[in-house]
Parts: sequence; C-alpha cells; structure tokens
Amino acid sequence: MYYIPTECRFAIPADKERLNRFAKRLNTANQNPSLVEKAINPQLPGNLNNIKKFPVRRRSIVALHKNEIHASQLFFENQLFIDGEPKNFVYPAGPISEGLVDSRYSLFSIALLKYSLSLQPFHMALGLGSYSQTITKIFIGLGWSHAKIPFYFLPYRPNKVLKEITIFRSNIFLYCITRLILFSGIGWFVNTVFFGIKNSFFNRSNIDYEIVDTFGSWADNIWKMALKEYKVLTRKDSQTLNLLYRPFDKRYIRLRVYDNKEEIGWLLIVIKKMKNDKYFGNLTVGTIVDGLCEYKHINNVLNSGLKYFNKNTVDICVVNWSHHLWKKASVRLGFLKGPSNYIFCASRSLVNKLNTHKYLIHELHLSRGDGDGPITLAPPL
Repeated sequence: MYYIPTECRFAIPADKERLNRFAKRLNTANQNPSLVEKAINPQLPGNLNNIKKFPVRRRSIVALHKNEIHASQLFFENQLFIDGEPKNFVYPAGPISEGLVDSRYSLFSIALLKYSLSLQPFHMALGLGSYSQTITKIFIGLGWSHAKIPFYFLPYRPNKVLKEITIFRSNIFLYCITRLILFSGIGWFVNTVFFGIKNSFFNRSNIDYEIVDTFGSWADNIWKMALKEYKVLTRKDSQTLNLLYRPFDKRYIRLRVYDNKEEIGWLLIVIKKMKNDKYFGNLTVGTIVDGLCEYKHINNVLNSGLKYFNKNTVDICVVNWSHHLWKKASVRLGFLKGPSNYIFCASRSLVNKLNTHKYLIHELHLSRGDGDGPITLAPPL
C-alpha cells in the first residue's frame, strides 16, 4: 500500500516539531541529515531574510499525511538574467522523503517536486553528485535536460597531489605511473618549469587585489558591466552575494581585483585542509567558488586567485565552470580537466525558455557558487 500526500505547502514556524520528528526518523536510518536540517532552518546566511520582496530567498516546502510531514524540499528562489532581463527560478535541494526508509511514502518525492514546479516552472538543480542518485534519476525521468559542469584542477605540489588523490591510489595502472613520476622527480621539474613560464607571461605589475570582508557598491558596478556581456547569468549583485556569503565570515575569501587601481572584477575562494577525504585525501584544497568580470579581464582576475593560493600553501586548486570563456582562461593558466561529478539539470520550461534565445549551457556562467554553494569544500564554521 502506498500513501499519497493529503497536503503540500510551504513550511511554517509551527511545523518545527513535525520537521524534527521527520528528521529523527530519517537520521535513525542514516539518511541525508543535512537536507533535513536545512528544511528546518532554510534561511540564507546573510541578513536580508526578512525582506519578503527580495527575489533571492530560501524556504521549505513539505508534504504531509495525517498531519505529519513525510517529505521536504528546499525552495531556493533566485533570478536568472537572460539578455539582461530577470527571470525568477528555483534551485530545488531535494526533495527527500520517508520513502527512503518506508516504501509506503515512495510517491511523496514526486508529489512534492510536482508541487514545486506548479509554484515556479523554471527549476535548475546544480551540484548533483551522481547519475545513480535517486533524485537525479527523478529529474531525468521528468524529461529535464542535464549535463556535467566541467571540473578543472591545478596542482601546486604535484608530488603530494599524486600521493593523496584517491583515484591515483585506487587504480593499479595510475598507481604505477604516479610511483614512477614521484621517484623520478618529474613532478618537481614540471612544476618548477611550468610556474616559472606562467609567471613570466601572466604576472602584470599593474594587476593587484585586496581582501575585503563584504561586497559593496563596487561589486554592483562590476555586476552592471557584466550584464551587458553575459547572455545568461545568475544574480550576482552585492545584496545577493552578501546574502549567500555572510559579511565578515572569514571562511570566504573575497578578492577585489584591480587594474591600475581600478576595480575590474572579483573572486570568491575558500581553502580547506582535508582529512581523509574520499577525493582529496589529506590535501589542502583551494577552491575558486565564483567570480565575475568583463570578458577581457577573465585571465587577470583568475590569475589573481592563483597568486593568492601560491602565497597560502595550497596543494591543489580546483574549480567548476560552465561558461566557455572561463573554461578557456583556466586552461590557458595551466588548469587540467578532470572527471566531474557536478551535475546540472534544468526543467523543461526553463530549457524551452533558453532555447527560445538559442542559448546553450556553455553560455551560462555557472560555478560552485551556484546552487547550494561550496558545501564540503568550505571549511567548517
């Protein structure tokens, strides 16, 4: 016997105990506790959550049966600018349902997602970790378009990277190759020569950066210039950025980049010392979470981040980009392309809207800063 929801709606403060009981039932079975925690406390980190008319906000929707919650989903509202015109859309995190532990509630995820689409047909999911995940299969089963957002990495300390990256230790062929590189000293030689050549080509004395604690009106100036060039862009003005990355939160490093003392762009980066990570072992990983500038400044803005990492004992730098010019600039600066587990899915209505403008995914400027953000790559609070 399968149950169906008797009600789907936005979560309200009075649901807190219901959500706690739902979380307890799922957590007992070791199911994704972070999604449930966000359902209980969906607010964004910044301080604009009480401004109801602001287009970027995060709420929860829930599916109930007999006055108990058996499924929840984050309803993360944002804006996509297509040819400079804003279109509201939703990042759905989840849904997660009790069907994971009790088959009677298996239909609740689909029901809640359909309710979500009835509220806002433009949906974009980002950061899905695998095509084998249930939620990814649901999105694809509903006819959503999907693609992997390319992953790039730049090893600052190749020998250490070769020792720690899991894939190099789990594959016997790659393990033998890495042992050869390590014992021959090739890694050290290539690293020394590469960074010497790169620095001579890309380090310009008139390019500089400063670390700031918040995004101010200067970020709005960059946003306005970017809107004139980027065909498809998620909202990245100062209010939105300060909502996503709470001002003075030291985990997030904000680089304000200058050319001849005139700001040309920004990067948001994080650095995390991993501990027995399933991908990065015990490496210190620097992640370029997001960035924005005019097309002509991409090389210099990106290189500013690499200079910062070089000064701060990072073992490897990683990034995900969808936009073709940011990808090309990354390769020019020495990044290597690796296997990606950062999956993008878009609802039919959103894809039809983009197709109307004949825009493809390589014209969207998406990064680790979109969707749920860097999550596991950011240091803990």
